[in-house]
Amino acid sequence: MLIRFIVENYLSYKKRMEFAMLPGKVRRMEDHLINIGDINLLKCGVIYGANASGKSNLIKAVMFSSDIITKGLENINTSNKYFRIDEECKDTPSIFEYEISVNEEVYSYGFAVILSTKKIIEEWLYLKKNNSEECIFDREWLEGETTIKTDINFSNSKVKNRFEVYKEDIKGMHQKLFLAEIANKNIEDIKEIRIFKDIYDWFKDNLIVIFPSTKYLGVNRIATDLKQKEIFSKYLNYFDTGITDIKSKSIDTDEFFNKLPNEVKLEYENMKQGMHTVLILENKVYSIEKSNNGKIDINKLGIEHNHSKDLFELEEESDGTVRLFDLIPLLSLMLKGKTIFIDEIDRNFHPKLTIEFIKLFYKLSGENKTQLIVTTHESHLLDLNLFRRDEIWFAERDNDSNSKIYSLDVFQDRYDKKVEKDYLIGRYGAIPIFNYFDTFIPGGNSNEQIANSDKI
Repeated sequence: MLIRFIVENYLSYKKRMEFAMLPGKVRRMEDHLINIGDINLLKCGVIYGANASGKSNLIKAVMFSSDIITKGLENINTSNKYFRIDEECKDTPSIFEYEISVNEEVYSYGFAVILSTKKIIEEWLYLKKNNSEECIFDREWLEGETTIKTDINFSNSKVKNRFEVYKEDIKGMHQKLFLAEIANKNIEDIKEIRIFKDIYDWFKDNLIVIFPSTKYLGVNRIATDLKQKEIFSKYLNYFDTGITDIKSKSIDTDEFFNKLPNEVKLEYENMKQGMHTVLILENKVYSIEKSNNGKIDINKLGIEHNHSKDLFELEEESDGTVRLFDLIPLLSLMLKGKTIFIDEIDRNFHPKLTIEFIKLFYKLSGENKTQLIVTTHESHLLDLNLFRRDEIWFAERDNDSNSKIYSLDVFQDRYDKKVEKDYLIGRYGAIPIFNYFDTFIPGGNSNEQIANSDKI
């Protein structure tokens, strides 16, 4: 589970910024807390702010850094990802640090990288216990040399020597993370360094990031899994979309192939080699299945409204319904201990649907160690009967264009406070500030009017 995330010198975050899922002194809604050993963590975080305030950049920082961990820095586009408004930041380290709970223990893992040159200059992993820390490893590039120190108490010389070989191998690899390099080796039988794989797997399997452009995460499961199709149908009905069922319609194989764009035909040929796969093309979903005798069957996903005989295409549905197809698969993950980030959860949603999605998250997550962190403009969510005060965050830029975030908890508002109204009038900041323009006079000097406009 996520305890805190720290970012520095990435996109609009020039200065060190910390986002934390640690509760404040709020005594209400204790069912919004999850107990991890000696600490409690929040289940949910909701982040508000004006356009270009840094909300989405926070989610991008999470995705960017986790991609570096799981995919490798050499495979990530780092061009112009530093704080470009200050030229000095080009050669300044960008820092990403996570404090997470894995196996009921608390670990701090992070790295510093010069994004303009793709060079890792620091990396560290610490086990945190009470007021002390144990160094799993601390890697540093200093004066042309890489050093790695550790406090691991190895059980025998064989294991220690093996670790020393790993340390030696990484010294010249300035685009490789030590965590990922060891995690991808055969270390399951080495108790002392098994934590490398456990931490790596948390980023790979338990951290999920969803953007507005993320498409159809679970559609392939609808096409191949009857139970998942039933779950989708249930939730689509629950959210009052008018959809009564999801069905499949057989498609002529030759006709389907002839209509495929040339750049997709090769992909289709590769897909036919498998027994069952799914192709998503122009908002249409196709299930491709090969029988034991080699025959290819193709079915297109169809949507039934009010038990009608005609089936509708996904592309014919409203934007809000299509967005639900992207997010409904996440609801099944609420039972599996994931940390889920969703950027612009309210995109294409009616306000009541957004609120209901959040309520459903709390209901489904129950005692499970699942977290949901979202960004939104939907002010109707600013309700202290829905969220704890410490679950609400704001993002805004200062005069130097540096993004910062802060919690509503710092304002110490009463639980019966109407925070939506106070937010919209600017009490908490993190709202747009517009320039005032006089009414343009036909034939007048518009540029002069713009130059003389006053700020409000």
